Amino acid sequence: VAYAKAEDRLEDDNDILITLGADPSPHVTSLKLFSRISRPACSPHYLARKGRLETAAAIAAADLLHDETRQGWQEWFSKSGVEERDVGSGPVFADFNILATAVIAGHGVALCPVEVFREELRRGDLVVLSDISTDDDKGYFLTMSAQPSSAEARFAEWFRDQVSVKAEA
Repeated sequence: VAYAKAEDRLEDDNDILITLGADPSPHVTSLKLFSRISRPACSPHYLARKGRLETAAAIAAADLLHDETRQGWQEWFSKSGVEERDVGSGPVFADFNILATAVIAGHGVALCPVEVFREELRRGDLVVLSDISTDDDKGYFLTMSAQPSSAEARFAEWFRDQVSVKAEA
């Protein structure tokens, strides 16, 4: 994982990148793959232990898992109308994969990007608890040179088709 402008990473011999957000650099093209819309979700095992979490107030009382910062939950509680919820408790995961493992294992409720977790949701490993979402304006993008080679363009088209087929399945 590298935090840098896509234009800089492409100059470092990377032909294609998958990025969170489009890159506005002038020599880069970003094709949207899918949204980053995130909703509260947990495992059925967590629900079995904690009971129903059908309201924002019930979710506020749950064990919250955080992805990198506590800001996502602050935004979610603001949108849900829950006043004064202290999101200062619960683990903050610096690595998204560890957060995913923790929520699937039943350690709490996380704001999960629905498209990223579509297989886990389809299989029933995770349950979405609310239609209230965050990151509505964000997405994952395939980023490449504004003038890709024919091989890069073919790969980008193929990859985008693969992702969209899975998104519709």
